[in-house]
Amino acid sequence: MSKEIKYIFIRKHITYVGAFIFVWTFPITETYFSIFYAAQDFDRISDITAREDLRSFYYFIDDKLMKLTIYVSLATGLILSGIRGLEPYFKYVVVKTWRSWFGEALDLNEKEV
Repeated sequence: MSKEIKYIFIRKHITYVGAFIFVWTFPITETYFSIFYAAQDFDRISDITAREDLRSFYYFIDDKLMKLTIYVSLATGLILSGIRGLEPYFKYVVVKTWRSWFGEALDLNEKEV
């Protein structure tokens, strides 16, 4: 196997791992926030105003984290497809297919791939 192929494989693998770490950071953050922050007893706070402020702040943060988690989870396919699109052979196949849809024949020799 050539050095170039090894380099492409390692780069793609590291990028995939980084993308999965990025994507799964949000669900685990939201889960830990829900588990540990929701376990707090707001009724122990004697000041009613402070208790309601804290409760509304909790719901605000929980709502934003949940929405962010949903959006990032739904974008996982797009993120991984984008990473896959960086692969030289995959780029070639996409360009060849795209051009064939519009009647352009694309014949590249092996050195151009």
